[in-house]
This record gives sequence, C-alpha cells and structure tokens, in this order.
Amino acid sequence: MRDRVRRSAVMLIVAAIVILIDQGTKTLALNTLRQDARIPLIGDWLGLQLAFNPGAIFSLGEGSTWVITVIGVAVTAVLIGAATVSYTHLRAHET
Repeated sequence: MRDRVRRSAVMLIVAAIVILIDQGTKTLALNTLRQDARIPLIGDWLGLQLAFNPGAIFSLGEGSTWVITVIGVAVTAVLIGAATVSYTHLRAHET
C-alpha cells in the first residue's frame, strides 16, 4: 500500500512539474516573442517567432478543439484504468 501511495505521489509531482514547465514556457513565449519579428538562432536555418494555431491538429478542425480534448481525456482515463488493473493483477499473482 505504501508503495502505491509513493508511486502515486511521484506521478503527481512529475505531472505538476510538466504542467508548470509547459505553462511557464507559454508565458515566456507570449511575453518575449512577436508574430511580426523572428529571432534568428542559427542564421536563417533556425529561429523563434510567435505563432498561433487556431486548429486542433495541424491547423485542421478549427473550432472543434473540444473534440480532441474529450478524446484525450478519455484515452488518459482508459490508460490509467488499464495500468491500475494490470498492477492489481500483477500484485495478486506475487503473493
């Protein structure tokens, strides 16, 4: 039981760190980059410029990003459920 709590805590901490990094880099980009100016990093080969994607996937599905969100949440729930069942099944066969 303690092992399960520890694993859950690590999972939540990692998820929180990933979310903080994601939101931090988005804020940094919004505050420092512009849509009309490119910051070259390696000449013309690589640079930074603010861009917005109005679509869900590769600019497709504009206005229906909620569908992708629902699918993502459903897939995540199924994966968590499958992992829990698999872990419980594995633990049952250990004893």
